[in-house]
Amino acid sequence: MKFKTTILLFAIVLALFSCSQSTKKNEAEEEIKPCDYENDIELTITDYYYSMSDTLVVENYKFEVKQSEMEWINDTTISLKLKNYSEEEFNGRLAENQYDILIGINARQGKKISDVYYAYLDYQSGLWCQVNIVTCFGEVYFNWLSGMPAQGGITIDYVDKDNICGVFNLNVENLDSPLIGIVKLNGKFTHTKD
Repeated sequence: MKFKTTILLFAIVLALFSCSQSTKKNEAEEEIKPCDYENDIELTITDYYYSMSDTLVVENYKFEVKQSEMEWINDTTISLKLKNYSEEEFNGRLAENQYDILIGINARQGKKISDVYYAYLDYQSGLWCQVNIVTCFGEVYFNWLSGMPAQGGITIDYVDKDNICGVFNLNVENLDSPLIGIVKLNGKFTHTKD
């Protein structure tokens, strides 16, 4: 009787172990979606004249990403380009309502790209971002003068060699300076490999 009970217990333990291994394997095989939100970007550019060929006014514009390109240069440098126009809509020159958002994510001083905060041009921290907006009238920067609040930065929620998502929080405002004006870029962004 003891022998049959021992065999029965062994069979039950073996069955339970097999079921748990099968469940773990199925969970691992499920596709993991690293960036589970959509692009939701708002852009404002007013009273900005530095290196511009004409006056551009963009207020609270919902930037719809129609194309995105990511280049994983190495584990310390990523470049990302977001465009609000399709290939078919582009005729060789940007139209007045077409913009490219150029993003650089950088890590130095022994740090590597990961899901952390990157302040705008904060080289001393070893983790920084750079963001420029290309328009038909010129390139827009988040210029700054001493005494102003910091420009902000980008929080990366997830990043790997093919995918990146995060949140823009970049804002400068100084109507007394034509070098600065009002430039704001806020909201969630994502790029996933197709």
